[in-house]
Amino acid sequence: MGAKGMNHFFRAKIKKMQNDNERLQSEYKAKCDELKKLQRETQKAEEEKEKWFQMSTGHKTHITKLESQLSSLSSKLQSKDGENAALKKENEQLQKDLKNEILNISNMDNKIKKLTEESDKQKACLKNAKQEEKVFIATNS
Repeated sequence: MGAKGMNHFFRAKIKKMQNDNERLQSEYKAKCDELKKLQRETQKAEEEKEKWFQMSTGHKTHITKLESQLSSLSSKLQSKDGENAALKKENEQLQKDLKNEILNISNMDNKIKKLTEESDKQKACLKNAKQEEKVFIATNS
């Protein structure tokens, strides 16, 4: 191969290397653009992650507070249930006592009626006896 052939070969080689260089620079630029895009996406993802982490932390705190309130309300409910049961028992006992008192009052009313009737009979007998005594005194005098 002569100088002309070598010159042609090297020019072709240079041209191919320039084309390869341009292609590689273009790929490099595309990769740099893609890298920047990915870095922005990563940054956004990090920001989003931080936002979700903050929200998660806030929710965990809120859940803890709600669990505390639930525990407090549960203990209050148990206390109120105990009070309610005691009041129901007391109410039942008072109702029984009231029924007994009503029975006692009814029995007393019946006794009073009987005693009143007996008293009325005794008054009537006394009145008759006084009248008989007056009649007896009037006839014997």
